[in-house]
This record gives sequence, C-alpha cells and structure tokens, in this order.
Amino acid sequence: MLGSSKNQREGLVKRFLIGLTVFLFLVFAILGAGLLFFLNRFNPNDYREVLQSKLSESFQCQVKLGELSVAWQDGLGIRIEGVVLQKREGESPFFEAKSILVQVNPFNLLRQGLILCELRLIQPSVVLVNRGGGGNWSLSSSKGPPKNQSLPWFGKIAVLLTKARIEEGNWHYRDE
Repeated sequence: MLGSSKNQREGLVKRFLIGLTVFLFLVFAILGAGLLFFLNRFNPNDYREVLQSKLSESFQCQVKLGELSVAWQDGLGIRIEGVVLQKREGESPFFEAKSILVQVNPFNLLRQGLILCELRLIQPSVVLVNRGGGGNWSLSSSKGPPKNQSLPWFGKIAVLLTKARIEEGNWHYRDE
C-alpha cells in the first residue's frame, strides 16, 4: 500500500513536469511567432520623417536619411542607407555616409537603459571648411539645445555607446 502511494506521487509529479514543459514550450512558441510577425510587419521607413526632424532639431542642422531597414548582424539593429548632414538647404554637406548601422541589445532596455552595442559608419566623408576668421566653420553651431529641453524620444533613458567603427572614411579640410 505504501508503494502504490509513492508511485502515484511520482506519476503525478511526472505528469506535472511534462505539462509544465509543454506549457512553457507553447508560451515561447507563441511569443516567438508574435515577434517574427511584428518584425516582418515593422517598417522603420514609416518613422523616417519624425527621426529626421528630431535629429535635425538635436544637431541644429539639416539631417537627411535614406532608406532604413532592420539589420540582423550580431544582434538587432537599424541600417540607414545614405545619411547627409548640412548646415542649411543648398549648402554642401559637412557630413555624408554611405551607410550607418546602429546595433542595440533590446534586453538591456529593461535593466540598464539603451545600450548601443555598435555604431558603424560605412564610407563616411567629413568636410570642414574654415570660412575666414572667427571660427566660422561649416559645421552646425556649437551651442547645443537648451539645457531644460529633454530629447522627446529618449526621455530619461540612459544611452551608452560601447563600440564605434569607421570603415573607409574620408576627412577633408579646406581653409578659405
């Protein structure tokens, strides 16, 4: 009689563990399918105009972004094909890049904030023009955004860049 009660408990524990394993597998399968569905439907180009205006406001220059896409190189990232920064419309750009790749670890957002695992500038070109005395450079003005203004899309999230890479870049300086 003692043995049958022990066998019943073992059978009950075994069924519970099998049921728990099946339940967890189904939960992860549904979450994975939902994530894949979201990433297949997500189009970062829908946010290009907003991103351009926020970056232009933050950098105090005109920012033009090309095609945006989700990148899966060593983690989750956003690739921007064609980036141009210029002081004013019609002026020659002081920064251009064929492509920029920003990779993030989304799990760190829950714990530490936004950690940019890598920022890769592919074929960037920086053109600095000194237009006479007084530090009249072709870059945007040196004064930053007002101190009380927070970046609206970041809020109070800490942002950290851990690795930056420049591939085949050019630096030009011209003194007028």
